[in-house]
Amino acid sequence: MWAPGDRVADLCVTGGNARFVVRPAECLTAVPAELDASKATTLVLSWMTAYQVLHRAGGVQALQKVLVTGANGAVGLALVQLARLAGAEVYASASE
Repeated sequence: MWAPGDRVADLCVTGGNARFVVRPAECLTAVPAELDASKATTLVLSWMTAYQVLHRAGGVQALQKVLVTGANGAVGLALVQLARLAGAEVYASASE
């Protein structure tokens, strides 16, 4: 699945500030070469937060209506896209 030197990301619950972390391979996701580390970190955090809200806390299902406030932010944008992928009807608000 992964080879030494592959760029991967993970959302660690504990130990995220360590220099080295041992994680199961299935917990990792690939990071494209053109994406720098700070952007990869931001994407993982934002999208995992959105996923947790929709699927673990909210239990979103197809055809449900979802309101996303702050849809112009990183988590809000991810919420909109993930809710649409789940088949929900999405309504969103954002400031200028």
